[in-house]
Amino acid sequence: MSALMSGILIVFSQSAPALPPASPEDPPKVTMTVRPCTESVSHGQWLILACTFTIPEGWHIYWKNPGASGVPTTIDVKTPIGFQVQPTIYPRPSVFQDSGGVTYGYENEITMLQPILPPVSWPVDGAELAFEVTGTWLVCREKCFIGSEETTSHVSWSSRPREPEPWAKAVLNNPRLPRPLNMRPQTTAEIRGNRLVIQGPVSKSNAIGFLPDPTPGVSMEPPVIETTEDALIVEIPFTVRSGDTLGQKPFARGLLTFGEKATMSAYEVSIPIERNPKESKSKREQREQQP
Repeated sequence: MSALMSGILIVFSQSAPALPPASPEDPPKVTMTVRPCTESVSHGQWLILACTFTIPEGWHIYWKNPGASGVPTTIDVKTPIGFQVQPTIYPRPSVFQDSGGVTYGYENEITMLQPILPPVSWPVDGAELAFEVTGTWLVCREKCFIGSEETTSHVSWSSRPREPEPWAKAVLNNPRLPRPLNMRPQTTAEIRGNRLVIQGPVSKSNAIGFLPDPTPGVSMEPPVIETTEDALIVEIPFTVRSGDTLGQKPFARGLLTFGEKATMSAYEVSIPIERNPKESKSKREQREQQP
């Protein structure tokens, strides 16, 4: 399974994308259907909720990083005591050219996965458990509308793990779900100065890209891609604004993509950006010396 990801709170900072103006007219109807991938949950087995959004033709909702404008689509879950909600897993998004610039999102129908870690035990075997799920989105075409939906998903507690439902196997193996970068042979990622550098074998794809998903305070520029006879090198320059990190450790993060279609390969990249204590101290001393 790919690395886990999430959130419902949208924190606006200096680097936050612009919010498109909403329209007073009736919004298009986006629906959210939630199904547990297993009929029961037990210790040692993730509970995965498959959250499927159905979007009217011609409209789109947004990825966790909406891009130049928009609002992330989010999933929030209230669980029984002892269960731990993990970050939402987002499929590879499509790339749109909106009036405000490049944005990332989904059309028609998309299924996001919401992993939940169960406790070690439960008092009653076979007990029914309720999970209250709230999905929130911004749906846009030429106009934009904020929407949300609430539903409750029920599963029972079992003393032993269960196989995923037949329909869920296809969902869990969806080619749009990004894979960890270490699943691409001989491919590495590292921070060099103010650049994220990804290196690996040459790809047969003629469309290689990088969809940024940085942590707060980190801005990532378009990738510079170089292909030699025996290597693929992708460099993404970035800047870090320490005052905008919201107390979080900065990461250079995003998807390395191959092919133009969202159903093609994508790999997750997430590298911590280490700060230089000596450099920070030097800058602080310079500020203190200024009149």
